Parts: sequence; C-alpha cells; structure tokens
Amino acid sequence: MKKWLLYPVWNLRKLEERLEDLEQNGWRLSAVGFYHLFCFEKAQSKKARYFITCNVPRELTMGDVRDKLLQDARSNVIAEYGLLTHFCIHRITDMTYELQEAELARRLCLPRCLWNVFFLRILILLPLLIILGEYPIPGTIVFLLILASLLYHIIALCKVKR
Repeated sequence: MKKWLLYPVWNLRKLEERLEDLEQNGWRLSAVGFYHLFCFEKAQSKKARYFITCNVPRELTMGDVRDKLLQDARSNVIAEYGLLTHFCIHRITDMTYELQEAELARRLCLPRCLWNVFFLRILILLPLLIILGEYPIPGTIVFLLILASLLYHIIALCKVKR
C-alpha cells in the first residue's frame, strides 16, 4: 500500500516533523517525485528524524553538513539532488545526533537555493517559449506549468524564514 503527500518547501522544519510523524505511524518515505510529491510505503513503526539539505552551487556549507549527516549520523538518503529537485532528504535513526549546526547552515542557504531554482525555471521557460511557439496547445500547457512553478517559488521566497 502506498500513500502520497504534496507539501510546500518554505517551512522545511514543519515538513520534517510531518515526515517524522508519518514514520512513527508506520508510513516510511520511499521516494520524492516531481515538485515535492512524497511517496510513502506501509512499514513497521519506527522512531526516526528527518533532515532536509538544500543544494546551492558553490556553497560548501551544505555539502559539509551533508557529509557529516552521512558519516557521523549514518543517515539514509531518501531523495537525492537532481535537475528538478534541489533538496536532499536524510532519514536519521540516531536520535542523539545534534542538528543545531546543520539547521543554522540550512537557514543561511535556503533563500539562495530558492533563488537558484527560480532563475533556473526562468532559463527553462524562455527557450521553451521559442521552441513551442509553433505548437500552440502543447506550448501553452508547458508555459502554464512553468509559470505555476515560478509562482510557487515566488511564494516560497516570500514565506521562507531567514
């Protein structure tokens, strides 16, 4: 049995708490799809913490945090960075591992990450408008999807806590 959840990214701590609650209720995060669509599978109830790192090019702080989570906390990576996702989700079963340093680094990197995603969407939008201009219906659909993505990221940038 699977369960799906669509969740915004502007309050990552709230999302992590939601993932932890689902894990305790027997729903383990198994994958993250396009635009933060979370997929869960029924599993044995377990106490675990989740931590989300964001990918910012040329930003070493989050890379260091990610390495520490993998080595020191022995975290499992559920979702990895990709072209369309800029977040990496870690499941941590070591409940004694302290996350204050990681949370501080993420708080500093998150606005830059969201700006990067926003500008990437704009860079994707412009060539698509030119290429798909000859095909009105598919071009309009793609344009509206990317426009919705831009609006989503504008909302995220306004709501993100600095």
